[in-house]
Amino acid sequence: MTLLFFAATIALSFGIHLDLVESTLGGDGARFLRRQSEGYAIIFLVPLFWMIFAFGGHPRARSELVAREKTNMAVFTLWFAALITLSIVLALDLDLPNQVVTLKEALAAAVVISLYLAWSRGFLPRNEVWARGGPTVGPAPRLGYYVLVAVVTIVTYTALPERMFGESAAIWLEENSEAFGATVLVPLYFDLFSEKKETGKRVVWYAFLIAVPLIVRADVQPQAFDTFVGWLSQLTEAFIAALGVSIFFDLVAPLRETPPVEEAVSQDQPVTDPAPLG
Repeated sequence: MTLLFFAATIALSFGIHLDLVESTLGGDGARFLRRQSEGYAIIFLVPLFWMIFAFGGHPRARSELVAREKTNMAVFTLWFAALITLSIVLALDLDLPNQVVTLKEALAAAVVISLYLAWSRGFLPRNEVWARGGPTVGPAPRLGYYVLVAVVTIVTYTALPERMFGESAAIWLEENSEAFGATVLVPLYFDLFSEKKETGKRVVWYAFLIAVPLIVRADVQPQAFDTFVGWLSQLTEAFIAALGVSIFFDLVAPLRETPPVEEAVSQDQPVTDPAPLG
């Protein structure tokens, strides 16, 4: 199922540019699918990152951790070097097709999300706690992350960036609004829903991810909310990315609970995980 999911995501990313899509769904439907290309890239990259770094599970002893360390460090460095390098290359004026250049936003979002998961889940090399799913960082620091990214996302739609950094920086921030949105919505799944099996909460989560993009595109809101809805409409790809990632970990490759530690990694104190954020 996992390989099929990754293959389907790749096929979708390339298939949306075929003439068959336009002849089947019409011009508007084809354009909508094509505009979500950054979302498809995040749906591919975030699960791939998790499968690479969480697949081995929780180290049972210091000797096991040491055995993994060199490989972890090499793969960890390669992952981020590749994402950052590709993002920089796509940002250069190399006359690449627009559908390729636009992926730089998804790569930037994947870097931030990967760093957050590595930090909050103990995937960082040399870390003595390597949880399969449960957070290894307390609720307060993780909440601080959301506040920071949310503030940056909102500020991009004010006049402040242009006043402080100039018009070019303001335009760059606004163009990357989907990336900022994804760096909030995708981690929210891991912190609030990945370890909670309550059906009601998951229904609300999926309803939220599906309903918001549909409502803002239906243009049924009161005129007073035009500015806010216009801002939300720029984040459609972030909602689609969060929806795809949630489906992957709920249906395709469900997260396993952190296994009990048979032998403490630290010889001085037992390994414990803090409570979830929500």
